Amino acid sequence: MTLFRQLMLTIIAIFSLMLAVVMGIDFNATKGYLIGQLESTTQDSATSLSMSVSDFMALEDYASVESSINAVFDSGYFSEVRIHVYDTDKDISRSNETIINGVPKLVYTADRFFKVPVAKAVISNGWSELEQVYITGSAGYGYNQLWLATRDLLISFLSSARLHSL
Repeated sequence: MTLFRQLMLTIIAIFSLMLAVVMGIDFNATKGYLIGQLESTTQDSATSLSMSVSDFMALEDYASVESSINAVFDSGYFSEVRIHVYDTDKDISRSNETIINGVPKLVYTADRFFKVPVAKAVISNGWSELEQVYITGSAGYGYNQLWLATRDLLISFLSSARLHSL
């Protein structure tokens, strides 16, 4: 093997290793950011919902409670919004299946990358605890953003390698 081929193989190996390391770092940083944002959003929504429905729950106005649940559910990236009523031991909830569009199945199989947060908040009226709010985040948006970031980084590395090889 000529010296030129040895140098080229060494450069390709170093470039590939660098790509793998940078992609791993970027993947973990993006994942951490997205999970943090989802945790923050779910907790803020749970707290807000608990405060907004406390008067309705005290009056047992379950139609208004359901409207509030629908408003929160439709405005966020949640897979479930549920209120557990202590007195009747029943749940008022809205949920749907997580849909992940445009992402290769390899990226999201077995939900191994995202631990979907569940936020809780207590609904109270005065000193009395009436109910508990549970909001479960949806990993669909996170997986989509994670895939886009990884794909864009891979494309930029490959285009950079192609430019350097010319």
